[in-house]
Amino acid sequence: MTRGRFTLLIPALLLAALLLTGAYRWWAHPVPAGCSGVGPRAVGAAVPVQDGLAVAEQGFSRVGGWSFSAGALVVDRSPEWAAYRTTVSLRLLDSSGGVVVALPERTLPMVLPGSRLPVGAVIEVAPDRAASVAGFSLAFGTTHWVRPEPWNPLFRRFDVRPEPDGPGAPDFLLPANMGPVACEGLSPAGAALVYRNGAGAVIGGEGVAYSGEYCAGTHAGDTVTAAHMPPTTDPQRTEIAIYCDVG
Repeated sequence: MTRGRFTLLIPALLLAALLLTGAYRWWAHPVPAGCSGVGPRAVGAAVPVQDGLAVAEQGFSRVGGWSFSAGALVVDRSPEWAAYRTTVSLRLLDSSGGVVVALPERTLPMVLPGSRLPVGAVIEVAPDRAASVAGFSLAFGTTHWVRPEPWNPLFRRFDVRPEPDGPGAPDFLLPANMGPVACEGLSPAGAALVYRNGAGAVIGGEGVAYSGEYCAGTHAGDTVTAAHMPPTTDPQRTEIAIYCDVG
């Protein structure tokens, strides 16, 4: 083979290798047609959260004889990695930082890079221990770090600032998110509300049931109803997240 033909053959072989690699990637991980939510393409083992996620704000209020409304905003500090199925535990603390009561671990379906995800719960305390509650914290467990997939509805933002559905009403209207087609593959796993007072400080939160069409992208009028809103809540400042996951 002459040197000139050899020189031309090298780029041709490289191009063929790139085409074959691209074809394999498409075959192994095809991009779904339409609007279909699926699990992330590459999900490694669950790892300790460490410093990738943080609590940006948190707060709590007593809302009944032995009930406390607790809320937090979890922020993903990574510029390029999303936190998938993160486990967290919400805890009420005494004045020395000891745990008065801790809820069972729960899962946050997705925290996107740079986003602040509302997390809330109403925590019941034994009557003889309610007076000792002096603080609240959110403890992280494990997560799966995954690359965002812009084509995948699983990686959409489902945290919003809703509109109160009437003066003083505990119902919050979700902003419409009507798309050209309904997305498949995602199911709602409830919603979380975080409450603020008139000064903007987080004063509580709660988790509520939700089974509407927000995850499918075909919502145009769904409401989420609060049950344990602290009396000093400014409804206009309430933040909400619909938890959407595959399944």
